[in-house]
Amino acid sequence: MQDLNQAYRQLESKFLDDREVLTKLIEHLALSCKGQSVELDDQLAKLNKLLEEDIDLADEQAFTHQLDKQLLQHNKQIENQLVEAKTSFLASCSRLQKAKGLEPRTRNKLRQLSEQILDPKTGITHLIPFVTSLSKMYSNTLKYLYVQKNFPVE
Repeated sequence: MQDLNQAYRQLESKFLDDREVLTKLIEHLALSCKGQSVELDDQLAKLNKLLEEDIDLADEQAFTHQLDKQLLQHNKQIENQLVEAKTSFLASCSRLQKAKGLEPRTRNKLRQLSEQILDPKTGITHLIPFVTSLSKMYSNTLKYLYVQKNFPVE
């Protein structure tokens, strides 16, 4: 009987540990997605509340299935936005590279940025430094061309 009680306590402890990990994962997921979709925010908050109330998620299978579909849809939307951002970024690099009188060093940096943006590992978090770098190059190039009073950008 003691072995059975000990096994039950171990199982219960493992369940509570797993539930705590799941709760923290959902909290981090909610923070990561916050503000990107009102529906997603609401559903993740509901899921968090269900866990706090110690409700069996197996009983909420329709809800969790709907949330899974919504997360997949949201992920697809983010992927599409990433493709659009990369395309726009590459077009801007290309336009800037066509500027007459562009310094070779700047042209090389633009080429390197273009190569980095094409890397499949480049994600949404990489875009901010890339855009910042491109913006600085635009600004410096415009200043350079303006000083030379030779402003021919094709």
